[in-house]
Amino acid sequence: MTTRIFYVLLILPALFFEGCKDESMIALGENYPKQIIIPTNREKKPDLVLPEPEKPIVTETNYDPLKISNFLSGKWVEDRQDTLNDFTKSKAYFSYKDNLERDWLLYNKVALVPFKEWLGENFKFQYSETILYPFSGPDLPNVLTIYPNASKYVMIGLEPAGFLPEFRMDSDEKKAKGLHELNSSLDSISRLNFFLTNKMKVNITSSIYSGTTPVMVAYLGLLGFEPLSVKPIIIDTTGNIHYLTSEEINSDAGYKKGHVSTEIQFKDPKSNQNKVLYYLTANVSNQGFEKEPHIMTFLKSLGKFSSTFKAASFLLHYDNFTKMKSYILENADLIVMDDTGPRIKDLKLDFDIKVYGIYTRPIALWPNMFQSDLKELHTLQKPKEIPFKYGYGTLNKTYHLIIAQKNK
Repeated sequence: MTTRIFYVLLILPALFFEGCKDESMIALGENYPKQIIIPTNREKKPDLVLPEPEKPIVTETNYDPLKISNFLSGKWVEDRQDTLNDFTKSKAYFSYKDNLERDWLLYNKVALVPFKEWLGENFKFQYSETILYPFSGPDLPNVLTIYPNASKYVMIGLEPAGFLPEFRMDSDEKKAKGLHELNSSLDSISRLNFFLTNKMKVNITSSIYSGTTPVMVAYLGLLGFEPLSVKPIIIDTTGNIHYLTSEEINSDAGYKKGHVSTEIQFKDPKSNQNKVLYYLTANVSNQGFEKEPHIMTFLKSLGKFSSTFKAASFLLHYDNFTKMKSYILENADLIVMDDTGPRIKDLKLDFDIKVYGIYTRPIALWPNMFQSDLKELHTLQKPKEIPFKYGYGTLNKTYHLIIAQKNK
């Protein structure tokens, strides 16, 4: 017990932000009970509305996904014919928009803009059309920044995808509370450049507009992409994508609560390229694959891919994730990651490894995850510091990046 308290005391100063007024739990991997408390910088507000009667889920509506993306990203375009237009002039929406703009400005400053500039100078690697991002949560900015020219993105998380809100049938009070919760969901990646797992469980799973879909559609708008369609899906028992109908969703209690995956078709207006994102709600531990082997069947159908890992709780280092680790090592042609991805000793045989930034020791929550092989690579390659936040960082608040390319 004394040792655990010592580790908690070590990590808190490194992650504490002044002026914080409430606390949220971060749990790192559902199979690992270690937790730390990270303060957040936004005051809790009282609930604004009582629960409304449950309504049937409708998957085919006349709303425009681009309009919803503009609404969620604070980029609403004046349209007096749309019933959402009046709400965009409300105090609640202005508060949501102001908080979102502040958080996005911070994220651009500490992570996104310097990361893009660094990639422009240092990232000269070829990568696949298909990108796989395990343990991603709704972290679209990271994967779209690293791999802007890919056409298919597959993200995997435990959090359910949920549905794209239509908003128009909701009261102003419900919209206000839902947007306040969405602000809270987006807050941690803006400050830390990774999502807090237990915070996602509360704000994404239990919020009014639950699921990763609203968050990802908001990010598409903030990043300047145009969503074309958003469809709830599952991976069926043959490993193929199945598009859920309204009847199927309303007849299944789990689906109705948002325990689905999602397909988002979107467009890059700069290149005029259409892209597709699949967010899979799935457990990719060994036990998860035993329970749902069709998930691995779908993954194997992707062929070769490039991948990324960030703040992944070191899950691939554990014996409970050997199936996923083997799949990654066999099929990835390029991996951009921090030290929470595959271990260096597992990559050495088949990958050429370049390191960037400074690596000392993992943050105190994982004292046993230090990789001497990774430290040796930094000693040999003598990389410069990287000017952006990436993942958890290390005990001395420095950050590092690893790029592993499959040997030909």
